[in-house]
Amino acid sequence: MVILMIKDVLKAARANAGLTQEEIATKVKVAKQTYLKWENGDTEPKATQIKLLAENLKITADEICNGKLYQRYSLDDFIIEQRRGNATTDMITLRTWQHIKDHASYAHSLQYEELDLNEMREMHDSEVMPHLR
Repeated sequence: MVILMIKDVLKAARANAGLTQEEIATKVKVAKQTYLKWENGDTEPKATQIKLLAENLKITADEICNGKLYQRYSLDDFIIEQRRGNATTDMITLRTWQHIKDHASYAHSLQYEELDLNEMREMHDSEVMPHLR
């Protein structure tokens, strides 16, 4: 995994999102020059701005702050990759536990056998399912 700087994450995520510097600046309510300073590494965004950047770039605040973009799969590709590993159920549980930040929310989400349309929209619009955007 390649560790990037905040400026590199912003530049790559913006390109992935298909946005211009001016468009993302408008979405996060800053001047284009302010955004350019972030992307050039001259200054860094404030915490409240990081949240807006993450939402609009369809990445997580962790990705911005930690300087790494996560690789996301479609659900089908995720299932294929998971099966390719031939991991046991115990290993899958362990790795899931390691990678999920909010265990209580995850456990709560497993209590529902079916998601209604509103729940799916909420998940789609949140950080839970950013790869579906």
